Formats: sequence, C-alpha cells, structure tokens
Amino acid sequence: MFGAYLEAALEEGGQDPAFMAQSLGVIARSGYLSELASQGRDEPRGSPQSTVAEGNPSFATVVKVAAALGLRLRFEPAT
Repeated sequence: MFGAYLEAALEEGGQDPAFMAQSLGVIARSGYLSELASQGRDEPRGSPQSTVAEGNPSFATVVKVAAALGLRLRFEPAT
C-alpha cells in the first residue's frame, strides 16, 4: 500500500530529500504506524509522527519506518 506511494514519490521528487521526508510525514501522520503498533507490530522508537513530520528524519528513522510498514530499502544502479 505505502510502497507504491513511496515509489511514486521517488519518481516525482527525484533526488530531493525534503520531498521524500514530506512523503514519509504523510504516512506518519496517517496514523497507520500507530495502528500497526496496536496490532503488536513494532512502531519505530521515538515519535515517528513528529520526527518524520518535522521534515528531517535520520536515516535510522527512515529504515525503522520502512520496516514497520513491511518494506525494505534497496539500492539499484541508476539507469
């Protein structure tokens, strides 16, 4: 669900980290991470809603948010 959203954000925002942070903030503010935590899945430590929404999440926060969403990060050669 959010994987497609983040892929589209990467396509649209390109290399703009602020755009990606904003996209992660949208997810964090959606309440979905809290819903996962209430189902027993790990929510990233700290408050991802505030950390991500502030627009400058650390790489560790990005990785934790991705894991909480059931996603993994990977790197591919640029085309």
